[in-house]
Amino acid sequence: MKTDNKTPKTALELSLACAAQRALNPEVIAKETERLERAKQLEEAAADLLAELRLAGVNLRSIGSEINSDAERKIAIPILIKHLKLSYPLPILQSIAMKLATPYAIEIRNDIIQMFRNPPVSNFNFQYDLGSIIARTTTTSNIQDTVTLLTDSTLGPSRLALLAGVKKFKRRPEIKELLVSLSRDPDLSVEIASWKLDKEPMGSG
Repeated sequence: MKTDNKTPKTALELSLACAAQRALNPEVIAKETERLERAKQLEEAAADLLAELRLAGVNLRSIGSEINSDAERKIAIPILIKHLKLSYPLPILQSIAMKLATPYAIEIRNDIIQMFRNPPVSNFNFQYDLGSIIARTTTTSNIQDTVTLLTDSTLGPSRLALLAGVKKFKRRPEIKELLVSLSRDPDLSVEIASWKLDKEPMGSG
């Protein structure tokens, strides 16, 4: 009996054959073409920002690249906050915000708080990213600012990001009391419940 040598016989061959079929699928090709076009447009939109960063000594291959050293993060902060206030597509704004989620961003903390209260675009993920910057820059001297935002229910579920800023102080009696109170907030209750505050010892935090 003649065997068709083109018929895949192993799991690897089957996998490669399926991948080849998908690659030839017009719908797959169209989606990949669209994805590449969007990526190209974003890189073009971010060209001035990337050029300014490179001129300052922060070399990023693309807008999605991470900043790898503390020295570069410090250099990048004033440039990033300037561009965060410009009219970029949402993915670029999110990428900028994520790069600013570092304790070194404390110098622009007040700007971020204002943006968190009045974000330039209405988007949960972007506002959450802004909240992450506030959380990362929360210290013993400014925690009350974070608490004020956290207790403002009009700011919605993006306040979840702020919890990380107070979690490191949860052993403080006043913070533990606050968190117990916030555990009844529908936007925050699930996350706070996972901390098992009733088993947390009191301390200075």
